[in-house]
Amino acid sequence: MSVKAFTNGLIAGFVLGVLFAPDRGRETRRKIINNASDIKDAACNVYNSIAEIAEEQYNRIKTKTQALMQKADNKFDGVEDDTAAMFD
Repeated sequence: MSVKAFTNGLIAGFVLGVLFAPDRGRETRRKIINNASDIKDAACNVYNSIAEIAEEQYNRIKTKTQALMQKADNKFDGVEDDTAAMFD
């Protein structure tokens, strides 16, 4: 599920719930405040989950990239040594 779809679902549910609520104005306002707080909490949880996943992916890619760069550097050093030996 994408973040956009999740957020849109939360907003649509909130709006429909408020529109079809058969309560007095004071009670409806209280529900709006509570639902808005729940939506904010859910959005924060989704954001934190995405941030955690992104950080894990970044660290994994960074580690793999560093290993590949080290491998390439080692190969380059080997080729450089071979080339120098050919001209000695």
